[in-house]
Amino acid sequence: MARKGIYPDSVKPGIPKLGQKPEGWSEVCFGDVLQIVNRKAELEDDFEYQLVNAKRNRGGVVAREILTGNKILTKTQFYIKEGDFLIANRQIIHGACGVVPKELDGALVSNEYTVLHSKNGMLLDFLKYFTHTIYFQQTCFQSSVGVDVEKMIFKSREWFKYKIYLPHIAEQKKIIQILSIWDKAIDLTEKLILAKIKLKKGLM
Repeated sequence: MARKGIYPDSVKPGIPKLGQKPEGWSEVCFGDVLQIVNRKAELEDDFEYQLVNAKRNRGGVVAREILTGNKILTKTQFYIKEGDFLIANRQIIHGACGVVPKELDGALVSNEYTVLHSKNGMLLDFLKYFTHTIYFQQTCFQSSVGVDVEKMIFKSREWFKYKIYLPHIAEQKKIIQILSIWDKAIDLTEKLILAKIKLKKGLM
């Protein structure tokens, strides 16, 4: 654990504590429902590869630069697929994670990332929303080691031991649907606010 006493807002250093289990939900460990996927890439010097980045504060997985194999300095690279869940090992305490979108299927990540896939009973879109909970953020912090907040490294084996409460797949789908609707509504509201601000500036 880091020794630093004061953390940025993106870091939640507390002790993870589960509340009361909702009726009908199961108690499982992350390792029971998730598995690490490694699809090693053999880089070709003249072939172009799309690289990606997981943004902090659960900002999702986004495109980085496109490089030929001979310009990629870290030669240990892995293919990712649409629907994979990425964790940035050195940035997860800041919330750097997300689901791989369709347009980044086939991109590359280095061994600085943990690539997860569902093993049994958890939808990765459910995990995407679960990452916003304080509990998830604290489990990531407690599963990371290092002497400085910017140098802590995520240890998946430790994280896999943490327990969570998980609803059945059908209920997960309902939760995802509801939260997705809220996301769209929030996004639309933000766009309307920005449009009004631009209009006001234009009138002034």
